[in-house]
Amino acid sequence: MKVPESMGSTIPAGTGGGERTIRLGFLDPPRVPDRKDRDPMKRLPHSRGSSAPSSRSRFMSSFFGSHSMFRARRMLAGLCSVAALGLGGCAMPHGSSEIDVVAVDAITGRKVEGVRIFRHLETPRIAGKSGMVSGTNPDPVTITDPAGIATLDTPRVESTWLVLRNGYEPMLVRLREDEPGPDPGHFEVVARRSDVVERGVLDLPMIPTVWKPVRLTVIDADTGAGVAGATVSVESTSYFDHEFGYHLDGVPVIVTSTTDAHGVAALSIPSGTTSDVVIEAPGHAGAVACLDPGSPEGIASRRVVTMEAYRYEPTRVIVLDRSTGLPVVGAVLRVFLADPDDGQVCRESIWTTGDDGTVVVMKPSAGLGSIRIEHGERLPGEFRMLEIHASEFTAVSIGAEDFD
Repeated sequence: MKVPESMGSTIPAGTGGGERTIRLGFLDPPRVPDRKDRDPMKRLPHSRGSSAPSSRSRFMSSFFGSHSMFRARRMLAGLCSVAALGLGGCAMPHGSSEIDVVAVDAITGRKVEGVRIFRHLETPRIAGKSGMVSGTNPDPVTITDPAGIATLDTPRVESTWLVLRNGYEPMLVRLREDEPGPDPGHFEVVARRSDVVERGVLDLPMIPTVWKPVRLTVIDADTGAGVAGATVSVESTSYFDHEFGYHLDGVPVIVTSTTDAHGVAALSIPSGTTSDVVIEAPGHAGAVACLDPGSPEGIASRRVVTMEAYRYEPTRVIVLDRSTGLPVVGAVLRVFLADPDDGQVCRESIWTTGDDGTVVVMKPSAGLGSIRIEHGERLPGEFRMLEIHASEFTAVSIGAEDFD
């Protein structure tokens, strides 16, 4: 059988002991001449007509032949890997996969440009506290182009991605290896990572923001009448901002309105946010309310908030000597009224303890009152003061101008 000379190996040729070289194309490196072939002076005499190969020659031939097969197998495996990568997403050298993210308006079906995608990380809290802490980087990893498409490099492990776009509700996308749970939660989308990588595409249905009208009524806790002229401030922040600790959508705008003669204010609450409502009115303690469209019960179209007037709260105070525990006679109690806007002291009243070390003072409510003890040359830290609210007295509404 004649062996083609384009293929190569080193095989015995006949019984004469000679050898013949045939090449396996680019897989077999050039034959390295034996040292004695390169130096004629070091050739050893053989029997006439015999050219037996040396042990070094046989070793080199065997080594390069097996090495060629190894290289060929490795090259074939590489070609198979490249062919396999053509199916689904593109596998990256570090083990991640590139997928195309397509953002589509869930109502109109149009592609959405400018959708920002952030890598969302959750790490356990410090010892002694439960739950998770968000580690979302404020810089997006990718943004959709005018065609609504962005390339996302997803790791091999489970990952979570935050999706934001002005005019649309926020979205938290979780790529998991196991089967998605039955209830992913509001504003969350759960997908199986292997399915997404196989397809090479992740569809994001963007839900447009809708505005919920709310009729807010502010009433007086004593009379039940509407509080006219109350200032209502609404601050709406992205659903995830409270979790992250900073505003990924920028600093929220505070919308302010005023109640009418009936104590009514018209509000508009955007979906995908939590809205904190602060109500302030002269002569009343401030009131707050939180409106969350994403809560299971949602938000009602009508909401009533009650405001209480500032009051003097009758409080019986007993002053004791801290070292002896005995009542202190003639201790002076300075009661201060703080301004509800800036917290600065605006009024002061003075009361003195009797023979039993007690006195009934009118202390401002809503955290606006404070008391300081004075007694001759002694320091305030030498006394202990106990407060007992007197139920037999009726609280009286206060105004800064009446506090003397």
